[in-house]
Amino acid sequence: MSLSWFNEWSCRFWDRFEEASRQSYVHAHRALDRDDSDAMVNLVLGKAQLYRNAFEQAG
Repeated sequence: MSLSWFNEWSCRFWDRFEEASRQSYVHAHRALDRDDSDAMVNLVLGKAQLYRNAFEQAG
């Protein structure tokens, strides 16, 4: 779910940019709470952090 929102967000769907950003981040954190070893979840969350200019957290 997070990856779907991230793809929409990163492809610059401007009419829903803020909502897609928020949803991607929320769903990534929800998935991380369930399984913090899932590489895809960590990848999406890291990319979301990069797009938010949160470079320290992205690392």
